[in-house]
Amino acid sequence: MKKGVTVFPEFISEMSFMAQKDYKNKFFIYITHRTNSYAVNPISYFEGNKIENLAGFAVVSKNPQQKSPSRIKKTFFDKELQYFETIGAALEWKNKILKKQK
Repeated sequence: MKKGVTVFPEFISEMSFMAQKDYKNKFFIYITHRTNSYAVNPISYFEGNKIENLAGFAVVSKNPQQKSPSRIKKTFFDKELQYFETIGAALEWKNKILKKQK
């Protein structure tokens, strides 16, 4: 995401379309590497709950300020959600979560 962008539910609709196209009948984890600062409308997480094959959401950032908003997201998002400081840690978590879905 570009710096300063706000993610609205419409973006989640696009993700849902891509998920059905690229991950049809297969669970996936969405990993965001937050190198830029951007906002997410909380309603977007409610929309994310509707993506049946979305198993979870990982936020990767070395910025400790990103960790607090990740806790708030959990109140809106019914699926797995975790904060990581490295992509490697997020990928390990992804593998663990996806194994549970089989």
